[in-house]
Amino acid sequence: MHSTIKLNKKNSKEYSLSLKFNPNQKPKHFISYLESLLDIKKNPLSSTIHFKCYKAETLKELLTEKNNNLSYRHLLLMFLQLGQQLKELTRDKIGILKINIEDIIVVHMDKEQYKSKFIFKNSEYFHQLIDQDNEMTDNLAIEVYKPYDKKNLFLSPELYHNNNIPFYISTKSSYYSLSLLICYCLQPYDDVTKIYNMDFIKTHIESIKETKLYWGILRCLEEDPNNRYYLYI
Repeated sequence: MHSTIKLNKKNSKEYSLSLKFNPNQKPKHFISYLESLLDIKKNPLSSTIHFKCYKAETLKELLTEKNNNLSYRHLLLMFLQLGQQLKELTRDKIGILKINIEDIIVVHMDKEQYKSKFIFKNSEYFHQLIDQDNEMTDNLAIEVYKPYDKKNLFLSPELYHNNNIPFYISTKSSYYSLSLLICYCLQPYDDVTKIYNMDFIKTHIESIKETKLYWGILRCLEEDPNNRYYLYI
């Protein structure tokens, strides 16, 4: 059985998230964070989160509306909120293999889109983490056991350059993917291989240079996973 997080629209202002996970996945920290993010309390016996908002859409739809160029505030909210979801999933021993813009929900709590919430729904790519004794600093890894799309624009270098199945990647791979997503939403690119060059990255995000988000992105885009950190200070 696949895990699913599905957005449902009840009427113009009322929505719900239907949550169904594999029996071996118990994302209590992740779900608690979603409840906090949406400022609601879910019925513990229900598999659905009900909430009210002004509008809900996918990140792909939002990018189309904004001509593929999000505001600094939306970029920052996305980095902080999705990054925290990755941390909560890790606490639940769940990792994300890849990210797609179609699989991120954007919930606008107000008409001005100032209080927007960004939520992962790509639970098809949620993988149970395994403990592994190796050189990875976190000792938790995602087992990649089947072929995946290397045309995805938000793959970490270790995923892009790998040619073996099965193999294991650090949970920090998802921080790299998240930061590539932020780079893309700031200014789209069409060739993932260019973005693996740090000089290219710095030029690509120069418009937000010296901001906290700028440095947060660079910490996540270290080539070596052992030197890669999700940190916003």
